[in-house]
Order: sequence, then structure tokens, then C-alpha cells
Amino acid sequence: MPDFLQQAIWRVSYYGFLLMFAVGIYAVNLICIPLGLFLPPGKARSVLRRIVYRLFRFYAWAMCGSGALRTNDHVLRQLQAGPGGRIIIANHPSIVDAPIILSRVPGLVCVFKSSLKRSFTMGRTARTLGYLSNEEGIVMIKEMAQLLKEGDQVLFFPEGTRTAKGEILNSLNAGYALAAMRAGVPVQLVCIRAESPILTKRQHFLKAGRFPVVFQFEIGPSIEPGTFNTVRQYNDFVEQWFRENLSSSLPSKRTFLPASTLPSESEPGRLRFTVPADPFYCRGHMPGHPLVPAYAQMSWVHELLDLEAGSPVRALQYFRWKFLKPVLPGDAVEIVITGESIRREVVIIRNGERATQGRISILAEEPQR
Repeated sequence: MPDFLQQAIWRVSYYGFLLMFAVGIYAVNLICIPLGLFLPPGKARSVLRRIVYRLFRFYAWAMCGSGALRTNDHVLRQLQAGPGGRIIIANHPSIVDAPIILSRVPGLVCVFKSSLKRSFTMGRTARTLGYLSNEEGIVMIKEMAQLLKEGDQVLFFPEGTRTAKGEILNSLNAGYALAAMRAGVPVQLVCIRAESPILTKRQHFLKAGRFPVVFQFEIGPSIEPGTFNTVRQYNDFVEQWFRENLSSSLPSKRTFLPASTLPSESEPGRLRFTVPADPFYCRGHMPGHPLVPAYAQMSWVHELLDLEAGSPVRALQYFRWKFLKPVLPGDAVEIVITGESIRREVVIIRNGERATQGRISILAEEPQR
């Protein structure tokens, strides 16, 4: 099909999607009325969250099915709810990113822009869903901390609004850090790259632009409770991570080691840390009996080498790996890498016992596929 004709079809589809989104929002707003009248608040909230999740799932499916949207949103499955509360924070380049995340992670509590609270179409819906407004300051932080203690996952965009024109990141509202520290829960970073001006601050929403729209999601580090002592340290780390990641053409590979984990200069090839209590890479792996999968342990090794080299190691070849004992969430882990510059021996020790061993070879370039 000629490109001009395909673009015309996608533009028509775009306005159809806008209309479908508006109709869906109005419909959900109307559904809130009988739910509020006939169901207790907790039950109404649960029912409406399931409705919103399915609505956004259909919306994302329709956009991707038309070819107008291309995204790797499948990686967001790693953010499925676990046994405890957690804050998911992300940059906010476009209106589209929030529905995509909400379509992949059921039951999320969203912190929304204060103007939506006064909106006729969104105000009642947001209140019934139990969403929080970012204008309420310390009240919002207390409410968020309480939800987190109760085991909810909260989606928070610390920029407060979509990224301003000409910027890669707005200054961040550090309220998420205070709420996480009060509740004693982890914060999961998610980086969003939008390769289109559609529905951003740069372009009016009625202007369609060029298609397809591309959104790439990257799961960043999880900041565990106790990692930082102050809100400022917390926020400085998060803001630096987002700015460095967004300014680079390559996504960050450091996603498996706990945030702020650094090797000791006096002990090269060694790294000690505690496995988080509920890491994303254990969710869905051996449900009810979570253990750290092999690929995550291998990623620890790769990331340790990256940290020591000061730049990404191109590729590793893994051979003769044996997994002698399971590595579990909460275990104290030590990684020991010894040997020559190219071929090295790896041992992973958990709670003083050898759990994993193997060999690696550092390749000069990416292997042929």
C-alpha cells in the first residue's frame, strides 16, 4: 500500500480512537452512579478498576492491531501485583503512556493531575476508583502511604504533568520518596521513550501527525526500603537515572542489581548485596515459592562487569553453569569473579553457601545470530 494512503487510513483511525476514548470515559463516568448507589465503596472500587483495566486493554489492543501504535508493552507484565505495596514511577511524555501502563497492570492506583479532579468527565470516576490527586500535598502522601501499607500498587508520574516542550524531563516532585519511606515499600522505575509528538505538550491533540506512533518501555532498577536515608538522596538518584537514561540513545542495562549497589574498589570482582524481598524478576516465577531465575543471576554478573569497566561490556558467553542451591528473595548474596581478562570463573554465594558456579567468556563483539 502506498505510504500516503496508509498515512490517511491511520489518521482516520486516530480520530476514531479519540472518539472511542471519549465515549469510554463518559460511559465509565455513568457506570459510577449505580456502582456508588448499590455497592459499598470498597466493592465499587474493585469492580470499576476491573472495568477500567479491560477498557484500556481493548483500547491498546485496537491501536496496536491497526498498526497505528507500536510498543513493547509486554515488558510491563513484570510489574504484576505481588504480596506487598509498591510505587511505580515513570516519566510522562504523552497522554498515551498512562493508559498503556494501566492496560498491563491490573488494579493500579493512579495519582492524577489535579485539574482532572474538577473535571465533569473524570472527577467522579477518579474518586470512585480511589485515585489520588497530586494537588493535595501532605494529605496525598499520607493517603498514598496508607494504600501502600495495605498492599496496593500506585502509579505516580513525578513530573506532575507531561514533559514540557524542549525538555527530556521536568523537575520531579519528591512526594513519592516520602510516601515510600513512610510505608517501607520499594519504588520501581520505568523509563518511557516516545518517538512521536502525538498527544504530547509539543502538539495539539487534534493534530494527527505521522504514524506509526512508537512507545518503548524499559524496566529500571527497584529501589528497596532503606536504600536511602533522606528524601533528597532518593530523589537525586531517581532524577539522575531518568536524565542519563533519556539522554542516551541506548537503554540502560542496569535493571537487576538493587539500586545504588556499587562494587568495592578494594575488592575487584566481588559484590555483596541483599536480594530484594519482592523483585520484579521473581514475579510469576514459581508462584507461591519465588526464587531468583537463572537469567537474573547471569544478569547480575554482566552488570557487575559493566560497573567495574565503567562502560557496557559488549557480550558474554556463559558455559558450564551449575545451579547448586536456590537463591531466594531476601538472601544475602556475594558474587565472586576470578580469572584472566577474557575467561573467568564465577561463584555466587547465598547466606555463606555456594549456590551457583560457572564460567564466562567476554566477547570482543556481539555473537552472530
